[in-house]
Amino acid sequence: MGAGEWMMIGVLGLAFMCGVWVLIIRGDVDKPDRRRLDANDYSRFSRRRTGPEFKEARKEIEQRLAIVSRRNRARSQAQMKIAEAELARQKRIDAAEAALRSEELRLKEEQLNAERERMEEERRRREAEEAELQAEEDRRRREEEARLNAEAAELESQAAEAERIRQEELAALEEQRQAELAALAEADAMLEAQEVDDETTAELRARLEAAGGRIGDVNVSLMWNNYNDLDLHVVCPSGERLHGGNRTSACHGELDVDANVKPESKKPVENVVWDIGNAPNGTYRVYVHHYKKHKKRGTKDPTEFKVIVNAGGTFTEYNSELSNGDPIMLVTDFEMRERTPEEEEAYQAELAEAEAARLAEEEGAARKEAEEEAARKEAEEEAARLAEEEEAAGKEAEEEAARLAEEEEAARKEAEEEAARLAEEQRQDDLAAAEEQRLAEIAAAEAAAEQREKDAVHQAQVEAEEVAEETARELRRRLEQAGGRIGDVNISLMWNNFNDLDLHVVCPSGERIHGGNRLSQCKGELDVDANVKAETKKPVENVVWDVGDADDGLYKVYVHHYKKHKKRRTKDPTEFKLITGVKGEFKEYNSKLSHGEPILLVTEFTLGDSIPQPSSSPPEGEESQVEDEALDTSENEEKN
Repeated sequence: MGAGEWMMIGVLGLAFMCGVWVLIIRGDVDKPDRRRLDANDYSRFSRRRTGPEFKEARKEIEQRLAIVSRRNRARSQAQMKIAEAELARQKRIDAAEAALRSEELRLKEEQLNAERERMEEERRRREAEEAELQAEEDRRRREEEARLNAEAAELESQAAEAERIRQEELAALEEQRQAELAALAEADAMLEAQEVDDETTAELRARLEAAGGRIGDVNVSLMWNNYNDLDLHVVCPSGERLHGGNRTSACHGELDVDANVKPESKKPVENVVWDIGNAPNGTYRVYVHHYKKHKKRGTKDPTEFKVIVNAGGTFTEYNSELSNGDPIMLVTDFEMRERTPEEEEAYQAELAEAEAARLAEEEGAARKEAEEEAARKEAEEEAARLAEEEEAAGKEAEEEAARLAEEEEAARKEAEEEAARLAEEQRQDDLAAAEEQRLAEIAAAEAAAEQREKDAVHQAQVEAEEVAEETARELRRRLEQAGGRIGDVNISLMWNNFNDLDLHVVCPSGERIHGGNRLSQCKGELDVDANVKAETKKPVENVVWDVGDADDGLYKVYVHHYKKHKKRRTKDPTEFKLITGVKGEFKEYNSKLSHGEPILLVTEFTLGDSIPQPSSSPPEGEESQVEDEALDTSENEEKN
């Protein structure tokens, strides 16, 4: 049975006892002596119990029992109403807690959305910057290519112009030489001929092979040993001149090698050749002209030279020297005539012998080349084998390095996940601590008056000053480094350690701009938020309104010491400077805060038709609002 039923039984028993006690007190019940009681007395006693007095007592007892029953029912109904009221109150408490949790979840979701938007904006900004850099790089590359093409075209045009001038100069020199030849025909002293030694022959053959020159029935070759430009001239029996401006003549001669038009070789050669059977009979005259002295290191005048003449198998050598500016020099002349059958036979035998010697030399060279090629191939195979072994070892090392890198990456990811988990736990602990602090501050509201008086004393210490030039330069430098802007209205906070101070600005609409609400409906923006992590020892925070965006009304500026980072030489109290720029009028406020102190109202100013001087202390009644906003600050979400 329940407690109510037991209570009812107790009440009824008590009422019955009370009724019996009343009957006994009133004397309605006699106590006869059972030893003297007879039948008549018993009958009388029985009749008295059914008399009107007993009925009245019974009626009274029933009435009292009815009253007790009504009271019990009323008590039960009251208890039910109390239980229902308690249930409704519990439901309201649960609904309030659910709404609070929902609001916390909403705030967290807003934080996450804001963080995602910020990261997305940062990603878009980085992509835009990369695209701009790439476009700038492409533009510079195109400009560089255009410049190089223009320079190449300019160089080609200059080369063509120089060649044209050279040809004109050669033509003018040719006319001059013709005149000089007529005047010097008798005065020319020909050089003394010498036998061509084997060293000179080998050197001539090597230079001709390197330059692509030919050996024919008649050859006239010129060799020297610097970068200067010497020209070989040969006058045919018909009077036609072979030189750099007339390389192929009607008399079947050809200047097949013309050296050092540009300073290209220190061992140059020039060669005029007539193939077998093409050389006409008659007198040939050989000249050498110093055309140009190139500006190359070690190239000096006079330039020594050798002229080797092959006249039908007869080789002669001539040695002399020339300087730039000297007249053209007649080196020698020789005559070609028809050979007798004996001379032709001897010439052909010499040619055959020379050809056989050449073939034997080529065969020896080919054999030597084949041996060298075999040795080279063997060395290449050995090198390839060593390279394969080295590549295999390199691949093994790369695979091992990749495995180690994967293990290191996995360990790093695990460490990052652990750090993220610890950070989330720390964040939850901070939120719980903030909630506890909020509840403690609400519970300590009775001591708020004393705290507000302290705040007012503390706030009264912040006095407005003119902004020093050094402070203005430092502010500009920090804003440029952090990417902050200068607008119509600027409020900037600077300090000099790793702690996290927060700048709060309340707009005329009542909206607060801070780290958790960086872009406001009143068009103000916190574009720099410093030391969320301990990143710089010279931080700055900046709230800006662009030109024409600031609404008229009252603006309030607060500073809050949000967190003391554990960095070397980062101590409290933290001194700070607050600089306000209101439509070109700048003021500086200096103060200091320690972690745990309430939020500090630094100044307030009004925008409108006339701009009053910013106030350095809050007006009457402002202390309570500062305290309320300090309580609100403790409920702010964790900073991004």
